[in-house]
Amino acid sequence: MGNLIAKVNMYYKNTHKSRKVISVTVNGTTFTGDPTRTTLGNTLRSYSYLSFVRHKAGVPKRSMKFLCAGDDVKIVYETMYET
Repeated sequence: MGNLIAKVNMYYKNTHKSRKVISVTVNGTTFTGDPTRTTLGNTLRSYSYLSFVRHKAGVPKRSMKFLCAGDDVKIVYETMYET
Protein backbone atom coordinates (compact mmCIF):
# COMPACT_ATOMS: atom_id res chain seq x y z
CA MET A 1 0.00 0.00 0.00
CA GLY A 2 1.33 3.45 -0.93
CA ASN A 3 1.64 6.59 1.12
CA LEU A 4 -1.48 8.52 2.07
CA ILE A 5 -1.96 11.35 -0.44
CA ALA A 6 -5.40 12.66 0.47
CA LYS A 7 -8.46 11.98 2.54
CA VAL A 8 -11.65 13.70 1.38
CA ASN A 9 -14.98 13.88 3.17
CA MET A 10 -18.00 14.98 1.12
CA TYR A 11 -21.02 16.48 2.85
CA TYR A 12 -24.58 17.10 1.75
CA LYS A 13 -25.82 20.43 3.09
CA ASN A 14 -29.30 21.84 3.17
CA THR A 15 -30.73 24.74 5.14
CA HIS A 16 -31.24 22.73 8.35
CA LYS A 17 -28.32 20.34 8.67
CA SER A 18 -25.44 18.65 6.92
CA ARG A 19 -24.47 15.00 6.83
CA LYS A 20 -21.49 13.09 5.57
CA VAL A 21 -22.24 11.40 2.26
CA ILE A 22 -18.93 9.72 1.44
CA SER A 23 -15.36 9.51 2.68
CA VAL A 24 -12.59 8.73 0.20
CA THR A 25 -8.94 7.96 0.94
CA VAL A 26 -6.40 8.10 -1.89
CA ASN A 27 -3.17 6.15 -1.54
CA GLY A 28 -0.21 6.56 -3.85
CA THR A 29 3.44 7.39 -4.13
CA THR A 30 3.64 10.39 -6.48
CA PHE A 31 2.29 13.85 -5.75
CA THR A 32 1.07 15.97 -8.66
CA GLY A 33 3.83 18.38 -9.58
CA ASP A 34 6.63 16.22 -8.17
CA PRO A 35 9.52 17.44 -10.35
CA THR A 36 11.31 14.11 -10.72
CA ARG A 37 8.36 11.72 -11.11
CA THR A 38 5.95 13.56 -13.40
CA THR A 39 6.12 15.10 -16.87
CA LEU A 40 9.13 17.33 -16.24
CA GLY A 41 11.14 14.51 -14.69
CA ASN A 42 10.16 12.06 -17.43
CA THR A 43 11.08 14.60 -20.13
CA LEU A 44 14.52 15.26 -18.62
CA ARG A 45 15.12 11.54 -18.09
CA SER A 46 14.09 10.64 -21.67
CA TYR A 47 16.30 13.38 -23.12
CA SER A 48 19.25 12.31 -20.96
CA TYR A 49 18.94 8.63 -21.94
CA LEU A 50 18.70 9.44 -25.64
CA SER A 51 21.61 11.90 -25.48
CA PHE A 52 23.74 9.21 -23.85
CA VAL A 53 22.82 6.62 -26.50
CA ARG A 54 23.46 9.14 -29.30
CA HIS A 55 26.87 9.93 -27.80
CA LYS A 56 27.81 6.23 -27.41
CA ALA A 57 26.73 5.57 -31.01
CA GLY A 58 29.03 8.34 -32.22
CA VAL A 59 26.26 10.38 -33.85
CA PRO A 60 27.02 14.14 -33.87
CA LYS A 61 24.55 16.39 -31.99
CA ARG A 62 23.78 18.38 -35.14
CA SER A 63 22.66 15.18 -36.92
CA MET A 64 19.97 14.10 -34.46
CA LYS A 65 17.23 16.03 -32.64
CA PHE A 66 14.86 14.83 -29.91
CA LEU A 67 11.38 16.16 -29.26
CA CYS A 68 10.41 15.00 -25.77
CA ALA A 69 7.19 15.39 -23.80
CA GLY A 70 7.22 13.18 -20.73
CA ASP A 71 8.00 9.65 -21.86
CA ASP A 72 6.84 10.36 -25.44
CA VAL A 73 9.76 10.99 -27.77
CA LYS A 74 10.13 11.80 -31.46
CA ILE A 75 13.60 11.38 -32.95
CA VAL A 76 14.61 13.30 -36.06
CA TYR A 77 17.87 12.21 -37.67
CA GLU A 78 19.82 12.32 -40.92
CA THR A 79 19.23 9.23 -43.05
CA MET A 80 22.95 8.43 -43.16
CA TYR A 81 22.61 7.21 -39.54
CA GLU A 82 19.68 4.91 -40.33
CA THR A 83 20.44 1.23 -39.73
